[in-house]
Amino acid sequence: MGHSKAIKLIGEKIKENKNKQEIFTEVRKEIKIPKKELADILQHIPTLVQRKKYKSLNTILIFFLLISIIIKSFKTWVVLEGIEDIHFFILTLALPIIYLFIMIEVTRFKSFTYKPLVVFAFLDILDFTIIFLFMKFPVFFENILIVSIINLAVAFVLLFLGMALDKRMNSSYTRKYEKYTTKEGQKKTRILYIMDEEYSSPSKKK
Repeated sequence: MGHSKAIKLIGEKIKENKNKQEIFTEVRKEIKIPKKELADILQHIPTLVQRKKYKSLNTILIFFLLISIIIKSFKTWVVLEGIEDIHFFILTLALPIIYLFIMIEVTRFKSFTYKPLVVFAFLDILDFTIIFLFMKFPVFFENILIVSIINLAVAFVLLFLGMALDKRMNSSYTRKYEKYTTKEGQKKTRILYIMDEEYSSPSKKK
């Protein structure tokens, strides 16, 4: 419950063009959530500055995801007519659905989707390579060889775009140990979370 509330609050404050350190401090005041959990959530939510800076790259990624979905849907239709293995068919059908989910989340700038996209794109490339080099082509594969080659090219684009955006749309944080004295005179140590400000809003800069 705390996570969903934190995500909602973070979204509201991002719309106000606040940087991540400001958001971290304000959210901690408004809801009870461990500092580390909040920092982990916040580092995977891009700021307005990040979204505007990499909007074009993100749009290109969405375009290639759409192409990939169309290709995978076509291959699923061909598989339906060319193979009787229900398990293979279910796997083939699952891929366009997974890519559709990823595309929807990418349009929402959900940066946690870039890593899974990189993994699936790599598996796409690996799958084609194994079939092409080491296995006898299934009958249906021969009928869609050109489509499969196009899908391979798209997979390479998705792999590199996913890696690039994963690096740019996510940020990190550092932990700093600070010693302080309580009102009772006791010396204690607390952990400060410093959010990465590389892509954060310059609203406070002059």
